[in-house]
Amino acid sequence: MFPSGSSIGAKGIGLGAILFLTLLASALSVFASRSSSVFASQSNSPQGRLQGPSSVLKVVDGDTLELLGVGTVRLIGIDAPESSYNRRTSGPEEVRLGQAAKAFLSRLVLGKQVWLELDTQERDRYRRLLAYVYLESPKGDWSSGGRRFLQVNLEMVRAGWAEVYTVPPNVRYATLFLEAQRQARSKGLGVWGRAATGTEKGRCDPAYPEVCIPPPPPDLDCKDIPHRNFRVLPPDPHRFDRDRDGVGCEGGAVQPAPARPGAAEGEGVFQESHRGV
Repeated sequence: MFPSGSSIGAKGIGLGAILFLTLLASALSVFASRSSSVFASQSNSPQGRLQGPSSVLKVVDGDTLELLGVGTVRLIGIDAPESSYNRRTSGPEEVRLGQAAKAFLSRLVLGKQVWLELDTQERDRYRRLLAYVYLESPKGDWSSGGRRFLQVNLEMVRAGWAEVYTVPPNVRYATLFLEAQRQARSKGLGVWGRAATGTEKGRCDPAYPEVCIPPPPPDLDCKDIPHRNFRVLPPDPHRFDRDRDGVGCEGGAVQPAPARPGAAEGEGVFQESHRGV
């Protein structure tokens, strides 16, 4: 021990304090760096340019919007239940679920401004613009230009009000959507809630465990459903697995579904004033 008042003791204490503070600063720096990387990993960045904003004038159903200056926009990668009766509607239960999906989407975006991200194919055969739709929100887990966004397509799947509907070549976020669907289904959210609780017994045929396809009648063909390359178990009532290799509706792109009421053809001219924002 250094004698009290010794200059050597004072210097020793000073050096010890400096060493301690140096080590503490280094530790805090490492912690801050790791924390930053963790938070950064929780945020996605759109792979394409965001265009907009444009106001949402109308929610047609759970996967289709009408935007000011844009026209009809079909959300890429998802499919919501039919919200009105037409030749594709399976029955009143689907319409009820479709109305619920439409209401959820309306609460999320109606009357608000959104941004659009396009993929490889910009329009479907009905001339609807195909897009990933973004809503600015402090709670969003997408980041662009220093602002945070929710991706509406993904939020519909996360909430269980839309199924994954992959139509090549627009497959940019297909893996992300599939994971969100698995989580929503496991939690019994949205349309999956009724199947999970048994209140809609028989809606999803157990022969197709990875997707939700109703049992016959009616008898369905691959062209009638949005799913491809899914697992099939006996007895395969719809005969999707023609070669009996355990995989249904193999290969090929899913053809777009017929236009729904309210999805006007020929609309969707994206004005130049909205580009490149």
